[in-house]
Amino acid sequence: VMCIEGLTTLTNLRTLNLSCNLLTKVEGLQKLVNLTKLNLSYNHINDLSGFMQLHGTNNKISNIDLHSNCISELEHLLLCTVGLRNLAYLTLEKNRKNNPVCEVPGYRETVLQALPQLMVLDEVNLLGQSESMPEENSDLSSLENFLQHLESLGP
Repeated sequence: VMCIEGLTTLTNLRTLNLSCNLLTKVEGLQKLVNLTKLNLSYNHINDLSGFMQLHGTNNKISNIDLHSNCISELEHLLLCTVGLRNLAYLTLEKNRKNNPVCEVPGYRETVLQALPQLMVLDEVNLLGQSESMPEENSDLSSLENFLQHLESLGP
């Protein structure tokens, strides 16, 4: 996949994993108002301007994984993410796989100051403790519970 497109009708989509593709920019997400978790790791992304279409309180995006990309400009990163009001987990570096922006002196402090809504940056919480992104398996767990209930009813 080289560009994000064709998702406009998926308005109820909550989790989107487009990792390990050839994406260079974030785009085409403006209709995904129920999206909470987005994984764009292992791409070639250097343009985050598509996140600006998700600014405000109407969008629910809270977890974004961008590790192993080509994001190099701190100012661009902040400009594009500052308006993501529900963003709590942002990953730009994971298991020593990062983005050039992570090497900028004061990167962590600057991002945390500019994005006060963040609780965890690069799998480290505000107290400096390791904390990975929560798994969004609530839908799967609910489905498994429902299937168990159906099985218990018998034929």
